Amino acid sequence: IPNIIIAHKFIEQLQTALLDNLDPEIQIQISNPFKDAPDLTPVECLSIDTFLAVTNASQKAYKDIRNGYLCCHPNEQMLSYYQVKKLIQDLSGITPVAYDMCINSCAGF
Repeated sequence: IPNIIIAHKFIEQLQTALLDNLDPEIQIQISNPFKDAPDLTPVECLSIDTFLAVTNASQKAYKDIRNGYLCCHPNEQMLSYYQVKKLIQDLSGITPVAYDMCINSCAGF
């Protein structure tokens, strides 16, 4: 029974969810999803694949891989970390939401 209650509350929240508190650009993305798969360049595909492969690594890991690629392929500009992150956000419509849980407190762990 507790799981059914939780599921029911979740459904109610989905039914009453509003987009008003979202950025207007995000509202447009959510309201107008892609109908077909987007056309991506080989470099965009490589950038996305690399970004996803190092998701659990640091931004420096992506940057180091990108720099190595640019040494071998100087005429092809692999996307920067921020460019590929933005591209994925634009394609998926999913944007990170970060809340500072330790306001005015020590950042040391």
